[in-house]
Amino acid sequence: MRDAASAGGAVMLGKLITHEFAFGIQFPGHRFAAAKNPWDLERMPGGSSSGSGAALAAGLAFGALGSDTGGSIRGPASFCGIVGLKPTYGRCSRAGVLTLSWTLDHTGPMARTVEDCAYLLQALAGHDAADPASSREPVPDYVAPLGRASAGSASEWCASISSKASIPRSRRDSSRRSRPCGSSAPPSRTSRSPHSGGRRLHGDPPRRGVRVSRARPAGASRALRRNRA
Repeated sequence: MRDAASAGGAVMLGKLITHEFAFGIQFPGHRFAAAKNPWDLERMPGGSSSGSGAALAAGLAFGALGSDTGGSIRGPASFCGIVGLKPTYGRCSRAGVLTLSWTLDHTGPMARTVEDCAYLLQALAGHDAADPASSREPVPDYVAPLGRASAGSASEWCASISSKASIPRSRRDSSRRSRPCGSSAPPSRTSRSPHSGGRRLHGDPPRRGVRVSRARPAGASRALRRNRA
């Protein structure tokens, strides 16, 4: 990943603290000095890519690298108010990254803005023979679509999970603020999926599940009654 970023024109500034073995968020008693959240030094920056999140929030760099198995990019991005992207499995090479869980490990970009994150992903994505799980899919242009972004707003579902007036109001505010950036948020109606008990967007094809029979094998009911007796 570092070589790919350098080839794309990025300048490496140094190394950042992470949780040991990328195995969680930072905790007291860590072997090395803990990173602190620049927004509030009494709070943690998340993990395991804690140094990356803290450095970006402090404005020390335009972008950083992270690894994500169970939230190690997305967590610091949320804690520090930055942008973190966990790409599709195999999209970015994991060569040189210490394995935590071979089939769940991802690497990806972290930045202060969506645009910077897109530029980083453009440089990082692509096949790498050093990673056996690296994808051979062509790399699209991640920067060009930014001006015509569209995000669905599941207003019906949001209203069903909370009775607080602040939830729909916050949703409307975020939708209004995104319009000057060229983004749109058309409302999407949701319904419960008959196959999984979850919810799906209208227009999506129904999920096909495996029908499970609840009938007992022949004679099972008689044997069960005998055992109870």
